[in-house]
Amino acid sequence: MTQEMTKYLSYFYEKPASLLDYTSQDTIIILDEISRIQEMEEQLEQEEADWTISLLEEGNILHDLSLSFPFQELINQQSRSILYYSLFLRHVQQTNPQNIVNVSSKQMQNFHGQMNVLASEIERYKNSNTRLSF
Repeated sequence: MTQEMTKYLSYFYEKPASLLDYTSQDTIIILDEISRIQEMEEQLEQEEADWTISLLEEGNILHDLSLSFPFQELINQQSRSILYYSLFLRHVQQTNPQNIVNVSSKQMQNFHGQMNVLASEIERYKNSNTRLSF
C-alpha cells in the first residue's frame, strides 16, 4: 500500500483500530507521566492540523478526513486497567484513580564496572528486605 493510500484508511474501516485492540482484556496499560503524554498529544494534533491544512491547500487530501484519533478518546474507550506513573502526586484531568500508592525510591549509585561492589550492594539491600528493580 502506498503512502498516499494510508491517508484514506479511515474511509475503509468503520471503527479505527489501535495496538491495544491486539492485546487481551486483562492487559494492564501503563502510562508514565500522563501530563507529558497529554502535552505531546496536543503538539502532535497541532502538527497534524497544520499538515492537513497544507495538503488541503495543495488539493492532495479530502476535506474532513480523519488521520488519527485522540489519545483521550482511545483511553476512555478502554475496559482494561490503567496504571498511571507520576513523579509528583497531583490530579490529572480526565483521570479517576481508584487507588493511589506512594513508592519511595532512590537512584542507585554508579559502580563503574566494579561487579564486586555491585554484588555487595545488592546483598546489603537483600538483607534489609528492600525490593530492587532494574
